[in-house]
Amino acid sequence: MGETQVEPIDALPSMCSMSVEPFRAEEQWQRMEPLELKLLVRTKVVVNMIVSNKPHHLTSESAGSKPRILYLTKYSRLQASSRYRVFNWAKLLRDMGFSTDVLNLITEKRKKQKFNFYRQILQFIWRYDVIVLHKIIPSWTLRIILNSCKYLFNTIIILEFDDRIYSDKDLLNHYSQFKKTLSQCSKIIVSVEEMQKEIGTHHPRLTNKIEVLPTLIDLLAYPQHQSRSENRPFTIGWIGSSSGLQYLEQIEPYLRSFLKDKEGKAELVVVCDLPFKPGFNDYPVRNVRWELDKELDYFFMLEASLMPLDNSPRARCKAGFKAIQSLAAGTPVIASAVGFNKEVIAHGKNGYLAEKPSDFERYLEELYSMQDRSAMSQACKESAARFDYKAWIERYLEIVLNSQS
Repeated sequence: MGETQVEPIDALPSMCSMSVEPFRAEEQWQRMEPLELKLLVRTKVVVNMIVSNKPHHLTSESAGSKPRILYLTKYSRLQASSRYRVFNWAKLLRDMGFSTDVLNLITEKRKKQKFNFYRQILQFIWRYDVIVLHKIIPSWTLRIILNSCKYLFNTIIILEFDDRIYSDKDLLNHYSQFKKTLSQCSKIIVSVEEMQKEIGTHHPRLTNKIEVLPTLIDLLAYPQHQSRSENRPFTIGWIGSSSGLQYLEQIEPYLRSFLKDKEGKAELVVVCDLPFKPGFNDYPVRNVRWELDKELDYFFMLEASLMPLDNSPRARCKAGFKAIQSLAAGTPVIASAVGFNKEVIAHGKNGYLAEKPSDFERYLEELYSMQDRSAMSQACKESAARFDYKAWIERYLEIVLNSQS
């Protein structure tokens, strides 16, 4: 999917440029320092002012139109999470006729002084019916702005994330920034049920707010008849960011044993932003630096894709996205039997679930000795279809557009 075009803040129309009744609170807000804004919003006087000046979504041309959605994300599209859970959804909804914008919050704040950034947000944020926060725990200033939108315009505020962005301390502390954000939002979207259970266990009142939406792919972007060279070595691979190399290191002794035994007929490819430095130099390892425009090509390089994890709370909350991408390319996956991996992998059909690190060597041997892997490759592609955007569009719209508090 192509990238949605993001309008810079300065390009968004100001309140004054629209054919609406004057919104008297706006001029006052522009003159306020952040601390003044915080204090004022908390008073009954301001609440009454908000109600009396509510623009009712403002223009006659917007009446009956599709809701407008603003995504606030912490990262650029170079980060897979933002690319697949924000930019791709924004583009898909825009193609369906929705008005969507994406704002990289951290980048924009660096471009401008912090005070001017929040002042400009106040000038345009009221335009949106839905605001989706991606992996962002708002500062108190932004939280007050979002609260103002919520009560002033009935704006739907949604927090969504596909990683464990909170700590155990955040879960236990009812006064943490994370807990305050959860309470503020109309909906919370997580990628796996483990996070839904974890948050719901500590905060039962939030259980009805939490929805599970996996990280999805555009299946049409994966060629269905990609040719693979028969003369190349049996290639096993690990693809991910450098923060995940710790998991690969845990199974390195078994990879080494497998590769040494094959005497050059098998190799390990590691695709990462940093090179993998094996503990031994007596087996073949090829480091490939990850590039966005070659993202899908990497999965077609492999006969087997590795996804090792430990059984920590953070690992159990992983979204299994690299496994889903591997399946879409027709590449069997050998993954630790942890968390969402158990829902993605059907053991023996589209890959294998390793109960312990030594199982990786065992299942690599099984794949290596398999005379014809075409049936398993086809099963991989078929199982990836349930993670296609098209299969989830209706569910996504139901969650995002019907998220009244």
